[in-house]
Amino acid sequence: MNQKLKVIRIKPGAICVYATPVQITSVISYGIAVSLFDPRLKIGGLCHFLYPQLPENVPPTGKYAIPALFAQIQLLKKQGSNLQNLEANLYGGTDHPSKNPSFRAISKNGLQIAIQYLRKNKIKIGSLDFGGATGRKLMFNVNTGETMIAKVRHLELADWQCA
Repeated sequence: MNQKLKVIRIKPGAICVYATPVQITSVISYGIAVSLFDPRLKIGGLCHFLYPQLPENVPPTGKYAIPALFAQIQLLKKQGSNLQNLEANLYGGTDHPSKNPSFRAISKNGLQIAIQYLRKNKIKIGSLDFGGATGRKLMFNVNTGETMIAKVRHLELADWQCA
């Protein structure tokens, strides 16, 4: 990873795409982050959603799987990407600190929906880094598609604070 890149920190619910070289970072627990990279154009983006299903009568936001992925793909298409060129990587699904099993079900459902949506759109899936007891600090270089993951046992509220 090139340390000279501008760093963009995103929180859960955010969607971003950059055509200029930047490093996107996020902290992931039970949510799911999806990086999309176009190696032909050397552009990419990240979405970080928390919930698999958009409830009825709730406006679509990046907190939900399909609206987040749809928006991310549309932003890449506006930059000239073709779906057939995109490569996806998925991260997250950490056990929630409360050990509440409903969070594990939310994570698994979110992952399944994301994989189905990506396959439906014929987007290649490169890797999955999912589950376990440790959170993840993700660093994604949109110019190279390289990702670094640091697995951490304890996540703090400050980890999600954006500068």
